Amino acid sequence: MALQRISRICRVSSKNVSVISRNLTTSEQKPIYELRCYNVYPKDFKRFLDLTTEWIAVRTKYSKMMGYWTSEIGGLNDVLHIWEYDSLSHRASVRKALSGDEEWAKNYFSLILPMLIRQDNSLTC
Repeated sequence: MALQRISRICRVSSKNVSVISRNLTTSEQKPIYELRCYNVYPKDFKRFLDLTTEWIAVRTKYSKMMGYWTSEIGGLNDVLHIWEYDSLSHRASVRKALSGDEEWAKNYFSLILPMLIRQDNSLTC
């Protein structure tokens, strides 16, 4: 039941993200959290997890990972992870840094991208 609830949260519309963005422009900024949900092709699931285990340390240099889960019931072959950022600008700078990290791009991101059926992201504070 909880896993199904998380799956529904993943499908937040971009309209809600813009509302969060307006709320975060106040003088008292709080950390924001990004929930990333990946649905992986069944034939690639083990390889995806092996690559993640091998290369996640490169990703965690840029921001704090709050959790990482795989599903065993409900949406099979789903991977859920939560990242913490100081602000939306911090998230933007992390995303930019990751896109320029050749080690990350070559050894992880370019390899897992074809393994994904779907990716959903949502932000909250």
